[in-house]
Amino acid sequence: MKRILLLLAVMLIAVSSLSAGVGVGAFGGLAIPLVQDDQDNGTAFGLKARLKAIPLFVIEPYLSFAKYGDKAIEGLVGGEFKGSKVNSYGVDALFGAPMGGPGLKPYFILGAGFFSTKPDETNKVAVDETRLGFSGGFGFDIGFGPTFSLDARGKLNVIPQKDGGSKKSATLTAGVTLFLGK
Repeated sequence: MKRILLLLAVMLIAVSSLSAGVGVGAFGGLAIPLVQDDQDNGTAFGLKARLKAIPLFVIEPYLSFAKYGDKAIEGLVGGEFKGSKVNSYGVDALFGAPMGGPGLKPYFILGAGFFSTKPDETNKVAVDETRLGFSGGFGFDIGFGPTFSLDARGKLNVIPQKDGGSKKSATLTAGVTLFLGK
């Protein structure tokens, strides 16, 4: 919780101290667990800020919340599994991303963040664990003038686990961004 509050404070300071190249937004969509038979598709939503570093390179701090769906596995005694909750915060680098302006603009995403997984019944143990994870993907903005854009993106998230292996998921989201101080 302290890390989340610290990240939000840094985001607010950064957004308020810059006079150009700043955007704030929200997103929502689908969380898809990959290679996890005990989870089903769920929801994802969050907040983001865009900070222009150099032309066509944007830093995007984010705060995201995901909830996988419950899964019933036929033929397995006690085969009802509750979906995990995965909260994350981190920073994505957007290559080719716009800071407002009309038109369709594609971009690539590379990022890192802290992912907190809460009760995951894979091992029948409810463990809250926060791990450093990585993400990558592709997205595009549709700009409607200098101060407003809609975006859609797909990201692959990889969260290394303590005992080896990793949790993998994809998120497909759509969002809105408002640009300030152009």
